[in-house]
Amino acid sequence: MEFKRWSISDRKVVILGFAAILIALLVLSFTSPVHRWGDGSTYYMMIDSIASDGDIKYEKKDIDRALLTQFDDLPAGLFLVKDSEGNFYYGKEFTYALFASPFFVFFGKTGILVFNSIIFFLMIIMGYLYLRISNSRIISFSIAALFFFFSTWYI
Repeated sequence: MEFKRWSISDRKVVILGFAAILIALLVLSFTSPVHRWGDGSTYYMMIDSIASDGDIKYEKKDIDRALLTQFDDLPAGLFLVKDSEGNFYYGKEFTYALFASPFFVFFGKTGILVFNSIIFFLMIIMGYLYLRISNSRIISFSIAALFFFFSTWYI
């Protein structure tokens, strides 16, 4: 009687590892509380403004909407800039808010964490692909995952 040897290829291990990381990140993003840190009010209100109004102009309706959510100590940490015509705009670069706004539309405040988790996962993949140029699959995956998790572990 001959036994078949169960062997899992390096490729399957890496795929399973990436799947486990993505699932863990998404579960954490849906179960973790959302809190404001530093200048997070600016990004939160900018995301809300893009999702609701389609602009990054600060108006009374933006602060009214933000206060209705009763989100931490919002609007503490809000950065605004004023143009020559007296209009106020959010004082941070808007690309992050633009890409995060669809997640905010579908998942509310939690959508911001979902977006961050996906971006974090993509960074691990990019690290893996870079390391894969001169290393094996398992080593590349291990180093990329460990580097990104240990670089943000204390937060």
